[in-house]
Amino acid sequence: MLLIDPQQSSDKVNAMVNLEDIEQLEHKGLNAEAFWVALDGKLKQSRAKFKEKIKLLASDYKGEDITVDIQVTIRTTINGICECAQWQVVNYFVGNSASSDFKRLILDEDLGYSPYVGVASPLNEAKTRFEGHVFCFLPLPREGSRLTGLPVHVNGFFALSQNRHHLKWETDEQKGKKIDDKNILWNKYLIKEALPRAYSRLIQCVVDVSNTLDKKETFLTYLCSDGRYYQKVEGLELLPLASGGWTSYKSQRDVVYMCTDEEIEILKGLEKIMVMKPSSLGTPLSHHLDQICSNDLFQIKKLTASDMRQLLETTITNQLGTNPRITQNSKLSFAWLHHTWKYIIEKNYVSHVKNVHIVPVLTTGTWVSPESVDLILLSNMLLVRLSNKDELPEGLCRCFENMGVKVIGSLPEWVPREKVKAHFFWPSQKSIIALLTKLGTTESAEETTEIFNARCKWQDKCVLTACLAKCHHILTEEAIEFLTTLTIFRAISTIEDTGTDTALSNTSCYINVKEQFPEGVHFQNPCIAADSSKEALLSTLGARKLELDELVLATLNGFQTEGGQNANEIPKFMDYLINKFHLFQTNPQIINSASNIPFLRAGNKRCKASDLFDPSDCRLQHLLIGDALLPETKKRLSNEKVRNS
Repeated sequence: MLLIDPQQSSDKVNAMVNLEDIEQLEHKGLNAEAFWVALDGKLKQSRAKFKEKIKLLASDYKGEDITVDIQVTIRTTINGICECAQWQVVNYFVGNSASSDFKRLILDEDLGYSPYVGVASPLNEAKTRFEGHVFCFLPLPREGSRLTGLPVHVNGFFALSQNRHHLKWETDEQKGKKIDDKNILWNKYLIKEALPRAYSRLIQCVVDVSNTLDKKETFLTYLCSDGRYYQKVEGLELLPLASGGWTSYKSQRDVVYMCTDEEIEILKGLEKIMVMKPSSLGTPLSHHLDQICSNDLFQIKKLTASDMRQLLETTITNQLGTNPRITQNSKLSFAWLHHTWKYIIEKNYVSHVKNVHIVPVLTTGTWVSPESVDLILLSNMLLVRLSNKDELPEGLCRCFENMGVKVIGSLPEWVPREKVKAHFFWPSQKSIIALLTKLGTTESAEETTEIFNARCKWQDKCVLTACLAKCHHILTEEAIEFLTTLTIFRAISTIEDTGTDTALSNTSCYINVKEQFPEGVHFQNPCIAADSSKEALLSTLGARKLELDELVLATLNGFQTEGGQNANEIPKFMDYLINKFHLFQTNPQIINSASNIPFLRAGNKRCKASDLFDPSDCRLQHLLIGDALLPETKKRLSNEKVRNS
């Protein structure tokens, strides 16, 4: 007859090792409840297989260790109430893995012990209720401390004291001294060599069948309880992931990142490469994983700013594509974008996400109620059109867009200017000059110039020059050099010419279009047309102003050197010169040059003024009648003007 305490599940599982069921028992003289216990599982087959392998091994112990894994369901019925408990059992028999000293004890006929241990763990019992116990086929009495210190029961072919209450073990007086008692040595080797292998196998079995955090946490917490032995988890599928799954601890660098709850929420879709949220892990397990990570033992890595940049861009690409846009129906929401920027600002990560499509550009709706928002790279040249009360003209914005600058209408309040100001250009004179400076110092400055000159409209260029005219005094050398390559001015050939777009690098002189110069007379070289508002800018950019005297002299000299190319313009110009003579009469160069111009018609040819007589003298007119010595004129020229000419 076998009496078992029905309240002790540990008694049940170990008593059933060689039994499959126990019939109802009731004895009036005993203080025991009637109950019935039965096992579910392929126990007979497993036992037979285990025993057969032991027989083959027991002769020389040169074969491989033997292990048998069994999942057992124990059904207990007490007074009609049935309860089920599931257990994972591992039976282990030591073979050639035994050390030489342990093997001598195994083969010692005086001992006659078998190198067997078994371990069992409940699969559905709360860890707070379970305490591992020691068995030698039957449980050791519960007097005193008989707990294993492990979350499992341990059964083994131990050497026991005569009363079967204790394992034979060294006394306090024997500690540190040589032990000759083979029974004590047997227990030590069984615990040192057999039990760890059985326990390791049990852990793997439980991990394989368990899908609950609590169960795996139990084993992980135990294995990591001594910080010196974190290596014990290698190869075990005990690393909880944010995706809800598990993975094994590996030495190779298939990185799994340790992140905060906030970071996991941001990096959507990457849960398989992140450790479970700390809030779900709990403090003890989070601590152990943090220690494993700090020791750099396995693939766990703490998330750095560089990692965040890479993973954030991967998240955006995976969820939104290569041209990311957030809408009401996109996989990433406006709330996600707001939350992500809040994280970036708090962590001071703005400079770390320069190559991430994270800058919000409102395309439809308002920032209060957005409908569509594009995400662009922070590494772009970004110009904010409206900030606070400052706003740039549309024409100026279009100019910069033609230079490859991305113009953003405005930024939402949750992207604060003071936190990101170094990464954007703003609607202010200093910032505009800084942008031009940067454009002029990039490797693509020449390409930028070509595109701008080919695409930008004249109306927008006028807005740019008007803006530059107001801040020319703060232009940098780099900005000046860049601006001289842009066709932002007009080159004219006559005073009334509408002109063609030109750059200062091609046309270095300018003329004020308000100068009193005759229409229809070509300049010797094209000049930039300017009004008073542009003169200071042109001067800052290095252009030289052509004064009226210089322009008149150049025109006179041109008449003499061009071989009659502009002969039809001579009368008009000389008429202008004589009518405006008071402006130039103190300039001897102009007077001398004008005196050499054949502009007076006499007969069939044009003559210099010095070659003819004064047509206002009546006596000469009668005397020289029929001779081509007097100029033909419809206007009466003053004696002084003609004489000076």
